[in-house]
Amino acid sequence: MSQDLLTRAEAAGRAVRIAGTVYDLSLWFTSRGEGFRGECRISFDLKDSRGDLRLDLVCGTVDSLELNGKSLPAEAVLSDRIMLPASVLQTGQNRVSVRYSSSFDSAALGVRRLRDPADGEDYLYTDFQPFGAHRLLPCFDQPDLKGVLRLAVTAPEDWEVVGNTAQTSSLTVPEGVRREFDPTPPIATALFFAGAGPYQVFVDTDAEIPSRILCRQSRVSNLPLQELQDLTRRGFRFFQDYFGMPYPFGKYDQLFVPELDGAMENVGAVTLMDDFLYRYRPSKRERQTRAETLLHEMAHMWFGNLVTMKWWDDLWLNESFATYVSYLALSRMPGYEDAFDEFLSELKADAYRADQLSTTHPISGAVEDTDMAFGSFDGITYGKGAAALKQLSYRIGHRAFRDGVRTYLERHAWGNTVLEDFLSALGHASGYDLAPWAGSHLRTSGVNTVKVSIQSSSGRVDRLELSQSRGNGDASLRPHRVEVAMYGCRRGGDDPELGTPDVISVLLEGESTIVEEAIGFPEPRFLWPNHGDHGYLRVFLDPGSLDWVKDNLCRLPDGLTRRGVWMSLWEMVQDGSLKPGSFLEVVRAQAPLERDARMLPEMIGNAARCVAHYLPSQTKASWNEALFWLGRKALETADAGSDAEREWMLCVIKSAATPDDLEWLQDWLAADGQLSALQDDASVRWKAVVHLAARGCRASEAVITREVQRDPSDLGRKQALCAQASMPRLQVKRSFWTRFLEDEKASLDALRTAMDGFHRRSQQDLSRQFVAPYFQELPRIVASRDLTYASTFARVLFPHAAHDPLVLDQTRDHLEENQHYSPEVRRVLQEAQDDLERCLSLTGKRPAV
Repeated sequence: MSQDLLTRAEAAGRAVRIAGTVYDLSLWFTSRGEGFRGECRISFDLKDSRGDLRLDLVCGTVDSLELNGKSLPAEAVLSDRIMLPASVLQTGQNRVSVRYSSSFDSAALGVRRLRDPADGEDYLYTDFQPFGAHRLLPCFDQPDLKGVLRLAVTAPEDWEVVGNTAQTSSLTVPEGVRREFDPTPPIATALFFAGAGPYQVFVDTDAEIPSRILCRQSRVSNLPLQELQDLTRRGFRFFQDYFGMPYPFGKYDQLFVPELDGAMENVGAVTLMDDFLYRYRPSKRERQTRAETLLHEMAHMWFGNLVTMKWWDDLWLNESFATYVSYLALSRMPGYEDAFDEFLSELKADAYRADQLSTTHPISGAVEDTDMAFGSFDGITYGKGAAALKQLSYRIGHRAFRDGVRTYLERHAWGNTVLEDFLSALGHASGYDLAPWAGSHLRTSGVNTVKVSIQSSSGRVDRLELSQSRGNGDASLRPHRVEVAMYGCRRGGDDPELGTPDVISVLLEGESTIVEEAIGFPEPRFLWPNHGDHGYLRVFLDPGSLDWVKDNLCRLPDGLTRRGVWMSLWEMVQDGSLKPGSFLEVVRAQAPLERDARMLPEMIGNAARCVAHYLPSQTKASWNEALFWLGRKALETADAGSDAEREWMLCVIKSAATPDDLEWLQDWLAADGQLSALQDDASVRWKAVVHLAARGCRASEAVITREVQRDPSDLGRKQALCAQASMPRLQVKRSFWTRFLEDEKASLDALRTAMDGFHRRSQQDLSRQFVAPYFQELPRIVASRDLTYASTFARVLFPHAAHDPLVLDQTRDHLEENQHYSPEVRRVLQEAQDDLERCLSLTGKRPAV
């Protein structure tokens, strides 16, 4: 497949030549169509006409092409661009006219369409970040060539059509109704949007800013309208105050759309995956994740859309800032005051993992082309970058940080910026020179680990030392402003024995920092050196604190600290500093006592990973059964309908392995709502069905068929694919393998869900059958399919269930032999290699390097 790529050098050369771009775009969408037609008239000012000019476009066919009134030959149209010849270009204003047609995109980028099996209706929307607008229209597709979009869409009369701006007119024409929209202000092409279909529309009549929520008709019953409208109003109030300026665009639509992975901050028309419209009573954690995502995209309207990064070097800042400030906004709203607890468990945990892999990279680094930009969406982009900004806000003061953000937005409204512009504004507001901070935190890679050494006599602290190890990456040591909490030093608080902690602010610098203020304090029962979670660093517990938490972790009164300790224990397991069996003992003793159900997914998930990947084979079965009965016992005491009940049921499903366990799970499914409301939860039911299929239970096909009849939605059908692919039969696996190689019409979302079932932890022998085919076929997939599909294939179908040193060797050889792979595909393989190497090391199948 020809490479759809834009380099930094090409973009820079184009940016100095072009200004004042306006796109007049007309689109034609039809019900049940397999594609769309477009006509785009482009005007722009050109500084010079000394060379040809690239215009980005990926489409099916170009029917006509004119530049400054002259028809251009077919040779001007290439697979991913139109080359405008210098001989026809002119200094000053130029005009291009293109008529074209194209099919919908089955992968994650471009013009998406889903045909909802519930009503047979088509729902369309666009998704362009970072480099995909040229799949809708010919354009100069880079963030620093902002353009004005004038949109008109012809679509069926009963469809709703959405653009970046408000609709201004409609006219009935032979092909349907033509709707026209207000021109946009100058915005980046990745933020252009067009959506169409019989969406249900809900207008918030109480909103100060014109606001609507849209979703497909079959999901209306799952839409928590009042909750989302209230959150949207509160979000606008917070951000307009925090940024010190009003919302910069005319209206605000939020569309819940199918098969989107996450959300996208299109100007005035945010898209969110309609998986957020839960088909069951969502947990507090799920509601918070949805709320944070909604606020994250809203924050981009100012930071990213009004002021846009010049190039994808600073994509991290766009995403990290929106992440940090969305959690900040959420923490000011009723019911979410502890939002930063989830920031630690989800964002920072993901960042710590990414930062310890061989693919670690600085938060801020050079992005040479759009392929590298695709690979920039990772735990370091979102989690580590946001954690660095959180640390910076703590160090310079939250008010100074806010004032610096206001200055930045005022200085650069409607323009493009680089990182130094942001740091300059914060430095102006705080009085700090932030260049040294940026050098140590943003331009180095890897994560530091802090360890505590404490010496006491006569019940008093004589010496408290924090030592910082260099870790991986470029082995840099970074300064961190942290708080050290010592528990059990004085009486008082809810727990008379534990007491309220004494907290000391410490600037951690270099390899060793002596905490002089701690000398003379009563010897603590437990010491935590990252109280408040201000520092981005791993914490390894001192021996005394480790012994204490094994029996007392649940007694820590602060949920944020408990989360940090659970993360610390898991980091110590993966580092080899804590035996997997010891970690599982803490889970068995402390997890049932945890009063915040939002912590259970990490505890249970890490315990399951520990059993599957880090235990020697002779102890797996006994610990698997222990987790099964841990969940069964916890279910007996969990409140009906509670978040804890759901999480413990998921633990039972993951751990069911023996014939008796699986029979219990089958009976639970068959009871069909008679025992628990969870049996009406489609999400939990499908997890049980997939697990039973993967374990080769009798009548799996009949169980899948019955479940599809019960849940015939597109989500149910995709889960049925996952269950079928999970079956431990070689013939079934080969059939799906052929489909993954050859099916280019099915949506990526459907194929990815089936891929999720292909390799199972309980099917190591079957996974080994596909090791050789995986490495044989991957070069062809990379060469013939788009980058999104190729990276998905590489990641999900990697034979991770085959814990075999030979797979590790083959992965290394394959990377060596295929140096031409894109950075994203290479990253996927390198990270799979890292994970496998850790598994082999911890299980003793290969010594640690």
